[in-house]
Formats: sequence, structure tokens, C-alpha cells
Amino acid sequence: MELKEVIKYRRSIRKFSDRKIDRADLLVILEAARLAPSAQNSQPWHFIVVQDEKMIREIANCVPVGFVRINSWMEKAAAIIVCCSKPKVFAHRLAKIFVRDLHLIDLAITIENMVLMATDLGIGSCWVGWFSEKKVKKLLRLPGGYDVGMLLPLGYPENESNEMGLGGVPPRARKHLEKIVSYEIFGNKK
Repeated sequence: MELKEVIKYRRSIRKFSDRKIDRADLLVILEAARLAPSAQNSQPWHFIVVQDEKMIREIANCVPVGFVRINSWMEKAAAIIVCCSKPKVFAHRLAKIFVRDLHLIDLAITIENMVLMATDLGIGSCWVGWFSEKKVKKLLRLPGGYDVGMLLPLGYPENESNEMGLGGVPPRARKHLEKIVSYEIFGNKK
């Protein structure tokens, strides 16, 4: 697909088939992450690919207190990519103090690259931020200094894809450009 078609076709997939993802396809998805830009080319990311069914179930249950079973749909994923970041360079540490968490922005870019590549391969994905980072870190025995930014479950959609989108999921309403874009001065109607 052309990139603009991939962007239009992408959907958050939460219902997966039992089909496994070929290692070659996983590597193509991970390569898309590797090629992402980052502040000062620091590449402050690390990805843990989980394919073991028992471990996938355990990650799906790493939810904040009071949100029991909120991520149970993830249990059917063929893989979960645990997307981690670690501020490595002085600029990242300095930016975190004065500006923003650049390493998390860098990580977000890699995740979107993976999501778009997965879509192009016919593989569904969904950004997941509702999880207990503390529980995931403990489960995976992550060393100190790493943040778990997102979970990225992957799998072939349970439902067949069609012209509406990946997994047959229809597009959701989006705001019109004139509602989200200003030129030069906020609210200027040029």
C-alpha cells in the first residue's frame, strides 16, 4: 500500500485471530522502529518482544488497581512488544528538567512506525497505555533506568479486513482540518 493508504487503513485492533506472526514479519516491524528519528540520534529505546502465551496473559493482567480485566482482550495477541525508553544522553536529561521528556517522544515515533508497518503487513495493533508500569517492570525484571512507555499487542485481526479498514473496523470520526489548524496566528482564518 502507499503510505497515505496505510494511514487511512490503520485501526486499533482488539480482536485477534489465532494465527501466529512470522518471525520475518516481526523483524520488519522492529526494523521500522529502529529507523525512527530521535533527539541527537540517541535512540533511547529498547523493545521486548513477548510471544509466550503465558507471559502474554500475565502482561495483560498487569493493570492498575481497580481495573481488573480491562486488558483481557490482549490475551489473544500473537505478540506484545513492550516499548521501553531510557534517557541516555545529557540532552535528554536536561530536556526532562527544563522542557519535556524527549525520550518518550522519541519512543512514540518508533511505536507509530511499527503500527504503520504492521498495518501494511495486514497485522493489527493497538497502543496500550492502561497498565501498571511497576507490575510490568517486575514481571520482565527490567533493570533500573528504563521506562515502560507503551505496550503494543500485535496479531492478525479476527475479522476480515475490507475497504472500511484493517479488521473490517470502520473509521472513527475525525475533526476537520479547519478545526485543528491555524496559520501564523492562532484562530486566524486565512
